Amino acid sequence: MRQNIVPLCSALAPNHKVQIETSGSFWPEGDSGKRLHHLILNDYVSIVVSPKTAFVHDMIRKLAIAWKYIITKDSLLGDDGLPISSTQHPHHPCRLARPPGNFFKQDIFLQPCDHSDPNTDPGDNEASNRIARNRAVSLCQRHGYRLSLQQHKIIGLP
Repeated sequence: MRQNIVPLCSALAPNHKVQIETSGSFWPEGDSGKRLHHLILNDYVSIVVSPKTAFVHDMIRKLAIAWKYIITKDSLLGDDGLPISSTQHPHHPCRLARPPGNFFKQDIFLQPCDHSDPNTDPGDNEASNRIARNRAVSLCQRHGYRLSLQQHKIIGLP
């Protein structure tokens, strides 16, 4: 949302549907925001929010169709089973933004983090990935969330 993607979304509609994944911090100003809102209301664009801070813009909070959280082997979790801090800021816990209280749990996705540190033994990366994956599966089962996997990484694509 930091860049004006509204012209691209407008050009793709109505022949294509666009899904935007955003941290949720920004909403386009002025006419761009109005045009994006129109595209969302007409089902040409949908928003998935993957929060990185405690703040999500009110328009994104209102219009998001799904929320996505990354689970690591070491994620600090709240009572709701969602991570407290972002994988991008793991040492600064700030209780990541949460979906609205009436949001359907099946529209909350947990995605295991892919650890692929080139400076680490591949076996260690694989073990970290397995732990993150098992944690995400367990949290989904316990809280009614959905599991989201990065299929391109599982099948070995960049």
